[in-house]
Amino acid sequence: PCGTTSGLVCSDVVVPLDRSGVVPGTVTLHVETLAPSGTPRGTVFLIAGGPGQGSAHVFDLGSADNANLFRFLFPGYTLVAYDDRGTGASGLLNCPGLQTATTPDGEDALAATCASSLGAQAQFYGTADHVEDLDAVRTSLGVDKIALFGVSYGTKLALAYASAYPDHVERLVLDSVLPPSLPDPFSANVARSIPATLAAFCNGVCNAATHDFAGDVTTVAN
Repeated sequence: PCGTTSGLVCSDVVVPLDRSGVVPGTVTLHVETLAPSGTPRGTVFLIAGGPGQGSAHVFDLGSADNANLFRFLFPGYTLVAYDDRGTGASGLLNCPGLQTATTPDGEDALAATCASSLGAQAQFYGTADHVEDLDAVRTSLGVDKIALFGVSYGTKLALAYASAYPDHVERLVLDSVLPPSLPDPFSANVARSIPATLAAFCNGVCNAATHDFAGDVTTVAN
């Protein structure tokens, strides 16, 4: 038992850092489970965004108010929220210098220092690793089929899991969908959409200043 919500159970699920076994080590996943108050209908995993948000911390089922909200949204479902590897209470990755930077100046050096501090383990915190961790949690709970409620990056993880393990997915609820092919690390898709978006936003009102608002802004940006 944990938190202030009656019936909330916290547990740990230990998974390999590298499932190929080349790089040794394990990650301990913090899992929170709350049984339904009514007739059982299934199990739903609550998956937060980011990437970087720990789902157990974001959804905070230990709070009675939050527990009541998600029981209302998913009546009859056992609620499961766990912190992905590298987040929350699941081996939090912590690079204070980079995380507290307020300007772009020097962020490249801070990012390099952060990556260097992670060493060989840095390559094992991607969506594919999250998918396998999610299935490990499902297996540990002894549940065959699960519903997935994903928000933002959580939708990408939910879709990736459904693609890898379709036989274990009952249904998907997706909020603020992030397609599996995104985000582009260089935000090229955003850059491509800027001219048309700016032109539609200005819609003639900017003519006193410029007849090509989108062109002027993108020229400056380049």
